[in-house]
Order: sequence, then C-alpha cells, then structure tokens
Amino acid sequence: MAVRWLTTGAGVARTRRLEGPIRGEARRAVTTRVSVNVFLSVLAIFVWAIVLQVQPTNLFTGFLGMLLMVSLFAAAAAGFMQPACRSPESLNLFALHRRPRGAVPGASIEQAGEDDVPVVLSILDEAAEWMNSRGVDIWGPGTFGDSVRDSVTRGETYVARVDGDPAATMRLCWTDPNVWDDADAENAGYVLRLAVRRAYAGTNLVPRMLEWAEARIRDKGRRWLRLDCSARVDGLKRYYSESGFDFVGEKAVGGGWVAALYQRDAQGSVPGPGHGAPSLASGGSD
Repeated sequence: MAVRWLTTGAGVARTRRLEGPIRGEARRAVTTRVSVNVFLSVLAIFVWAIVLQVQPTNLFTGFLGMLLMVSLFAAAAAGFMQPACRSPESLNLFALHRRPRGAVPGASIEQAGEDDVPVVLSILDEAAEWMNSRGVDIWGPGTFGDSVRDSVTRGETYVARVDGDPAATMRLCWTDPNVWDDADAENAGYVLRLAVRRAYAGTNLVPRMLEWAEARIRDKGRRWLRLDCSARVDGLKRYYSESGFDFVGEKAVGGGWVAALYQRDAQGSVPGPGHGAPSLASGGSD
C-alpha cells in the first residue's frame, strides 16, 4: 500500500503540470486511484483487526464502512467519465519509471519487405485489440491480411524499429481516393494504418514518423501530409489538432466508418507536441 500511495502522490504532482482536456483525464485518474487506495486501506485495517483480535468500536466500524462505500462509488463514477481512448499522459500517470518523452534512441524507419508482413500484422492487431478493449471498435484484429501484403508489395508500408525491436508501422501512399477526392489530392502524401505497440505508447515515436513522412512528401515536391481517423475518437482528433494538423472535415466512407480528415503543411510544418499518441493513431482501411 505504501508504494500505491507513493505513486499516487507522484501522479498528483504530474497532474498539476498538465493542461486542457488531458488534465481533466488525469484528475479523474487520480480520483479513481485515491478511491481504490482508500478502499484497500480500509480492508487492510479490517484484516489486521481480525488477525490481532482487536474489537473496534461500533462508531469506528461504521465510519470505516462508510469509507468503503464512498470510495467504491467515487472510483466507479470517475472511471465511467473517462474517455474510451485515453491520452498516454493519463495512462502513465502513476508509473514509477516512465519512459522520458522522446526517449526512443536508435529508432529507424525502413520500408517493409515480405518477411515483415507478420510483424506489421502483429502491430496492427495489437493496436486493434487495445482500442476494442476500451470500447472503440475501429478495426477488428485480422482485418488487413491481404491488404497489408499488397501494400508491402507496392512498397508503401514501413516499419519503425527501436534498437532492432519492431515498434510501429504505417503506410505512406500518394493517393487515397476513397477518402480524399478534392482538387488538391495530387499535391499530398497520405499516411494510413499508423499504429504503435503499447510498449512505445507515450514516446515521441509517432511525431518522428510523421516528420519522416513529411520529408518524403517534400522529396516528391508535394505540399500536404494528410491522414484520417475515426470521427468518434476524440482523443485522436485532439492529438492531431495539438500536433499542428488542420481539421478539414468529415466524410462517410462506408461500412459505418465516418472519417475525420486532417492535413499539415509538409513544406513548413511545426514539430509535434513531443508526446505519443494512443496505440492506434490513424485510420484508413485500404
């Protein structure tokens, strides 16, 4: 229990340094943590009283019982108000040893080969399972088998490795007519199926991958870095807005998917916020 209270105190201190909606998430996380700590502490008192054969007064017993009920209610209420897709800051709020922002030394981004298809599928499935477990049904595990093989064959899929460990994947292509069909469509590069393993959520790996994609787009003489995500996932939309992307609009793509469209000027973009995105970072089903 001492460690739980220690990490809770660290979480409170970290919450004070956050701003905006992420701070609200963190406050609810702290409320849940404190409530659970109180509940466990009260249970520990009851256990020790039984072990030591101590008979507390009725008033003290009633007070402890009230604490149990209030802590359970507070934990449930705070947990219910959390968004389905939480930010890395609130997810890692109570970690004793958090990976520092941007701490992905040795990261490299390489074009995927045929041997990388299982790796890419594994990363996508892990991201899908994590999102689905939080009530965000965007992709189903096993959705992209043939599509990934085709995109690897066309040279559109990339794998980011950290010290040789596959950490993330994305698809960079030069057309996305199912989502983007405006007059400037041929002046952009399109990032699809951007996903990061949970072990690397909260790092700056996603901003680095997006900056790498921008460099490729500039090399092509194009202007825009474009991507989309589910219009239902506020956490991803907020992340892209905070990363310098402009919201272009929404488009119903089919199959119940409504895409939120974002673009950033690759010729003069600003660096991202320096923190990671959730495991599933961008949509696109092609």
